[in-house]
Amino acid sequence: MLKLLELKDEFRLVPLETFDHLNEDKYLKAQDKFRFRAYSTGNLVNSILKWKEENSSFLQSKELNNYMGDVVRHFNQLPPRSKKYINIVIRSLFDSSTIPKANYEIGCHQIRIIATDKFNGYPAPEGFHRDGFDYIAIHCAQLNNVNGAISLVRSLDNKEKLYEHILLPSQIMVLNDNKVEHYITPITPKIPNKKAYRDIFVITFNKKEIFL
Repeated sequence: MLKLLELKDEFRLVPLETFDHLNEDKYLKAQDKFRFRAYSTGNLVNSILKWKEENSSFLQSKELNNYMGDVVRHFNQLPPRSKKYINIVIRSLFDSSTIPKANYEIGCHQIRIIATDKFNGYPAPEGFHRDGFDYIAIHCAQLNNVNGAISLVRSLDNKEKLYEHILLPSQIMVLNDNKVEHYITPITPKIPNKKAYRDIFVITFNKKEIFL
């Protein structure tokens, strides 16, 4: 239901500078803009990932996401360097058997969550949730001056038992989205008067037998 993988040599290639240029997430309800985001999709066939060239829309049902469900959201594509890096990450997930090899529809969100002394950052404003895919891989790229950001995971069959983990840079948490739901606690600055931010990639995997 949950696996952790730590990248080693591969993590040296993470394109940290690309997070500095993400566009503001215009779909937040809060007055304080704490999330910056890019999103791309692709098809993974016989372990070869082909990214779609057009900007991709993202839609979740209200049942899955009571915060922004039934809203078609549009984001700019991942930067080219991020796409190349995600290819490496997916290959590592397969090589380590963290995710079973298959053909998948892939989605990748590149996200920066920020916080200041004036407002918190909310990685999951919708609360505990599923994302509606077969597998979710949450990969931490960078933590800067962050308090909080505790990943909480619970089984759909036993919601009283919580797994807690602070996802560190280079680590990937893989969830079977059909069996668990997850949440990440808000972030606040560890040192006052200094901005806090958390940079992550969220990769979604949906099994696909045939691509038309």
